[in-house]
Amino acid sequence: MRGIFSLVLIISVYSCFGQKADPLQQHDKLIRLNFTSLFDPLETNLSLGFEYRIKDRTSLSMDVGYVFFNFNLYENAIATSGIILRPAIRYYTDARKRFFVEGELHIKSVNTTIVDWIDRKVVNNVPTFQEFAEFKVKKNVVGLNFKIGYQARLSRDNSLWLEPYVGLGAKLKSNKLLNEPDSRYSFDDIFNTRLSEDGFKQMLPNVTLGIRFLVKI
Repeated sequence: MRGIFSLVLIISVYSCFGQKADPLQQHDKLIRLNFTSLFDPLETNLSLGFEYRIKDRTSLSMDVGYVFFNFNLYENAIATSGIILRPAIRYYTDARKRFFVEGELHIKSVNTTIVDWIDRKVVNNVPTFQEFAEFKVKKNVVGLNFKIGYQARLSRDNSLWLEPYVGLGAKLKSNKLLNEPDSRYSFDDIFNTRLSEDGFKQMLPNVTLGIRFLVKI
């Protein structure tokens, strides 16, 4: 990852000082691929998006990601699927309209299928019996991120761009068993977590960083 960001820095410097390009303008449209999401260490996903310049310095965007693999806490997981939505509004701060600040809403819903021992008929926090079964854990996340980034031009005709970004925010995460009444799943982590159908919620900080490849259309 360090090598990737070093390459982005070189390209950005070249873009700033080596070329005399017109900036992107109002009504320009960009399709984008967040290829660093394919290397997400927790939930690998494919993320595609769209940006539209509503004004010379202001744009609206939406990214949609499909989660297809989980390196998360569930060591007995056999399948993962989910969706990520990231609508955002951004403002370009410099005269060349390359550096930006952005506010982003982060929404995620992921189902993980697990095969393991699960507590059944839990009464007063005591299970009646355990069953080795296949079941699902559902995770929902809602968060707000604030990002900064830069668009580096890759082609002389302004059609190809590279966009590194970094951000900080907060997220509300909930985990629960899906359609498993009176059941409980315990697994070893730093919190010794126990999941039920009611689930639990956590407010957590969120750090984001990545690189997008952009194509002007």
